[in-house]
Amino acid sequence: MTENKIRDAVAASVAAAFPSNQVYDEKVPEALQPGSFYIQLIASKQTRLQGRRYSRACTLEIRYFGATGRERHHAAEQLYDKLEFITAAGSMLHGIRMRHEAVDDVLRFYVDYEFQVLRTEVSAAKMGSLKQEGQIKHD
Repeated sequence: MTENKIRDAVAASVAAAFPSNQVYDEKVPEALQPGSFYIQLIASKQTRLQGRRYSRACTLEIRYFGATGRERHHAAEQLYDKLEFITAAGSMLHGIRMRHEAVDDVLRFYVDYEFQVLRTEVSAAKMGSLKQEGQIKHD
């Protein structure tokens, strides 16, 4: 599981919920049309749990450029519903700490996803065999 796969899953969920709207997750045109979405990974962190197991958390921001305040808040209601559970890389993830705000005629919707990662084991070079010889000295 990677942050990019989660961002792709969020973009797919937003596109499915709003099929007539444009969804951007990389390059954004300078002038976004009303009704467009922009998805951005804004923070992530990783904590080692034990051995090769790590816990990761990522925060995504979905911006919606709605024409009216009513449209922006309607979009927020839809996002709460559609982003609560997403499927990324074959795993179901639960969206937590969802929140939104309207700033400068733009809806900013935030959601966090937490998941665990099992790092691949690094194989170290094994020691070669050692031949030991010895004898007892008699005086």
